[in-house]
Amino acid sequence: MLVLVMTLIGSGVFYAAVVENRAALNDLRQSQTFYIAEAGLNTALRELADGDGTNDFTTVFNAGGTTTLFTNKSFSGGSFTVTAQPAVGSNPKRITLTATGCEPAATGTNPCPSANTQTTVQGAITYQLDLAGPFFALGTFSIGGGQSLVDSFDSSLGTYATTNCQKTTAPFDCGANVSANGAGASAQTTTVNIGNGTPVYGNITDSRGQIALAGTIYGNATYDPVNGGCPNCNSTSVKGSIIQASTTPVVPPAVQPCGPPYSPVAYVQSKITPTNQYTYTLSTGAFSMSPNKSVTIAGGNFCFGTMSVKGTINVTDQTTPVVITVTGSIDVSAGGIANTTLKAQQFQLLSSASGVSNNIKVTGGSSTYMYVYAPQTQIVVTGGGDIYGALLGNDLQANGGAKLHFDKALGNSGLLAGGVPTYAWSAGSWKACKNPSCT
Repeated sequence: MLVLVMTLIGSGVFYAAVVENRAALNDLRQSQTFYIAEAGLNTALRELADGDGTNDFTTVFNAGGTTTLFTNKSFSGGSFTVTAQPAVGSNPKRITLTATGCEPAATGTNPCPSANTQTTVQGAITYQLDLAGPFFALGTFSIGGGQSLVDSFDSSLGTYATTNCQKTTAPFDCGANVSANGAGASAQTTTVNIGNGTPVYGNITDSRGQIALAGTIYGNATYDPVNGGCPNCNSTSVKGSIIQASTTPVVPPAVQPCGPPYSPVAYVQSKITPTNQYTYTLSTGAFSMSPNKSVTIAGGNFCFGTMSVKGTINVTDQTTPVVITVTGSIDVSAGGIANTTLKAQQFQLLSSASGVSNNIKVTGGSSTYMYVYAPQTQIVVTGGGDIYGALLGNDLQANGGAKLHFDKALGNSGLLAGGVPTYAWSAGSWKACKNPSCT
């Protein structure tokens, strides 16, 4: 009896040890496949964001269906398979990624064998275009003359009159920042010029070159101590901090030429009315309006060769932005854009032109709400006009009393057609799935 009891006890202990070992081994494999699947998600994020022309975010999103990004890609003794499913109509744009880790690794295009250990995880990535800076120049920035100023407001909270920010005491958090990369200029070249007593209610950052300061900065001034300087930066001219530090230049992506062919005549005539108030030539994409002419433009995307507006374009669509991409020059004068929505996101100008002086001109006291993205060409604002929105150009000049008012709502709109792409995991979207389909 004693031997029998001891045998039963020994058998029980041995069985428990075997079960515990198997459980530990299973937990280990589950952990391994979990991390393999998580690696699949991160690899997929890099694949969508690398801009190499293969499985780029925009391409996958526009495809609409399920796209397989990786099939049984080897990783740490196992493999992962990742699929991407766009959330059609989402804003900001969103793609759901589903990654399955398999250990040992699956081969070829075969699914993970049932005898293997697998774990599936899921997460969603959001994509949107962000501002490189409210008023940003890849080369040089200049403002001055008359009653020039730089400040901010938030059209999502109210009008400029009720939400403008012009703080003269700390904390300086208006956010109407001015930035310039310097475009390879020498340390002695003036790349940011704040003239004629112009107040800037925000920060100034110059990655390379001199800040010529003849105004007042209600914020910080940052410049490279080796490749730049700010001779007139002191406690009187800079109300925030004077920071000597090297900054990484922002590299906004170029605008891809939209044509030729340019927007069809029928499309233009359906969106811009009445049709007898302007001329449009399909072969060259030239859109022009004479003085004293007036039209209303509906929301949508347009492709023009050149754009000359001496009359008035009325922007009234509160929901769909007007996005005009131009391959040549833009000349807007005398109140040419009457954006009655009072929101910069509703009228956007993009230019794919490269290396042309005075290529985008807003002259003659024009005051409007707009967003201009032209990273390879020059933007010139003159004549005391008020620009409510944001401007990004290769060179940016605001002279003759021009006033720049940054619309903070642009940073959160998710509706920008041009800017610096950012990718982030959607809050609360990540989960470990109970089955391969994550149902």
